[in-house]
Amino acid sequence: MGFADQTKTAELLVDQPATIDFALSVQATTVEVDVSGAAQTLNTTDASLGSSADNELIQALPSETRNVPDLLSLQPGVLYLPNQDDSRNGAVNGGRSDQGNVTIDGVDDNDQVNGKAFTGVLRETQDSIEEFRVTTGDANADAGRSSGAQISMITKSGTNKFHGAAYEYYRPPFTAANNWFNKQAQANEGLPNVPTKVLRNIFGAQVNGPIKKDKLFFFGNYEGSRLAEDYQNIQTVATSSYAAGNLGYFDASGNPQVISAAQVTALDSGCQICNTGAYPLPPGPNPNALGYLNSMPLANGSLEGDGINEGSYSFASPNPVRLNTSIGGSTTFPATGTVSSSAATCKKTSPINRSSFRDKDRRTYRGQQQRHHRR
Repeated sequence: MGFADQTKTAELLVDQPATIDFALSVQATTVEVDVSGAAQTLNTTDASLGSSADNELIQALPSETRNVPDLLSLQPGVLYLPNQDDSRNGAVNGGRSDQGNVTIDGVDDNDQVNGKAFTGVLRETQDSIEEFRVTTGDANADAGRSSGAQISMITKSGTNKFHGAAYEYYRPPFTAANNWFNKQAQANEGLPNVPTKVLRNIFGAQVNGPIKKDKLFFFGNYEGSRLAEDYQNIQTVATSSYAAGNLGYFDASGNPQVISAAQVTALDSGCQICNTGAYPLPPGPNPNALGYLNSMPLANGSLEGDGINEGSYSFASPNPVRLNTSIGGSTTFPATGTVSSSAATCKKTSPINRSSFRDKDRRTYRGQQQRHHRR
C-alpha cells in the first residue's frame, strides 16, 4: 500500500505562468494515472492575458515577410494595419503601438525612434525564434515599462545533434496586379495597363549542433531579403488648363469658373510696370512661370489640389530594399549574441524634386548590456 504514481505533461513557453496540481490517491495494484497532452497549459496562476507560440506554430503560420513580430498582429485585441504610420495602428487593447515592449532573450529590442507596431531594432527571422508570447493585458510587474503589449521572444539554441536547413521564397513580378491609383493614372493619360513591379526574394540558412556534447552548443541563422517594389507616389501639380495660362475659381454658388489666358491679359492691361526695367514682360500670364509648369508632368487625377488649377499626379517609382540579418550564438550556461547587418536603398521620385538616400550598413552587437544569461 502507498500513494499511486502519477505523471502529468504540460507545455510551458516563454513568460507563460502555469500551475500543475497533483492529488494524492491510494495506490492500487491495477491503477495507473497517466495524463498527457499536446495542448497548451491553461493559465490559472495570474490574470495576465496573452497567447504563446512555439517554433512549430511560428513556421506553420503564413508570413509574407518572414518577420516574427508580424505574426503578433493575429492576437485578439490587436488593431493592426500594415504600412500605416499612425500610432493608433498596432494598438493592443487600447494601448498605442509606441507603448509596446519588445524583448529578445530578455534584452530590450524596442525601436525608440520610430515606435511602430511590433517592430524591433533588430529583425527577428522565423528560423531564429524558438518561441514567443504576447501579453495583451493585465501584465505582471516583471513585464516591462509600458502600458501596451509585452512581447517576449526566445532565440533557438543548439542540441547534441547537428541540424541545418536552407530556404528561399521568391515572388516574381508577373504575379502582381496593378495598383489602383497607378491604373487610374494610366487610364487618364491613355496609357496601357502596366502593373507596378513587385519582386520579393527571401532566402537563408540555419545550422546548429554541439561543440562539446551535453556542455556547449552553437546556433547560427542568416537571412537575406531582396525587395524590388515600385512605390506609388502622389504629388500635387498644375492642371493642363492652369499650365496654359487659364485661371480657375469657384463662384459664390460653388460652381467652377475659368478665366482664359486672354481674359487674364485683359484684366492685367493696366499694369504700370509691365514692359519696363522692373518687369520687362507684357501683361498677362508670365511665360517663364508657364514654362516652368509645363516642364513638369501635368495632373492625371483629382486626389489632391483644388481640381481646377491644381490636381494630383500619380506615378510608380522604384523603391528597392536590401536586408541582411545574421543571428547566432553559443550556449553552455547559456549566452546569446546577435549581429544584424542591413542596408536599405529607398528612392521616392517626385515631379518637383528628385531625391534618394541610402542608410549606411548598421552593425549592432549585443554587448554586455544586451547579453542575456539563462542560468
